Amino acid sequence: MTTVSLVPALRRALDRWRERTDAAQPQAPRPAPAVDVPALRARVAGRREILQRLVAAFREQRPSQRSALRDAAARRDPAEVRTVAHKLIGTLSCFSANPAVALARELERRAVTGELGDLPERVEALEASIEALEPELDRLAQEGFGAEDGP
Repeated sequence: MTTVSLVPALRRALDRWRERTDAAQPQAPRPAPAVDVPALRARVAGRREILQRLVAAFREQRPSQRSALRDAAARRDPAEVRTVAHKLIGTLSCFSANPAVALARELERRAVTGELGDLPERVEALEASIEALEPELDRLAQEGFGAEDGP
């Protein structure tokens, strides 16, 4: 075999090796969905009108909650951060919004322990999670849970 005829064979072998290596690489975990839809459906007994009322109340309270959290964070007031985070945990739990609930719980925990060093980043992450949640809640409130709507 000449050097020239080895090049295609080496390329094929290298390609096979890359395919095996790529396949063996662990896949990045998918982020959790903003809403655990089956849990939310169970929570509202599959009734879209209940979900619509909850979403409307959430939308009504959201500006004041956002403002209260931002103000408390700006003042670095751990008691108020804890209070607002705790309220958000309750609100977000109603929607089975597990990623946002986890962020609010961590914010509450840090406020209790006085770990406020990265408070702006934590508040920003929670706000982003809630903003990602809102379109999904709106969609579910509009469309319901599909053919299985109802008690």
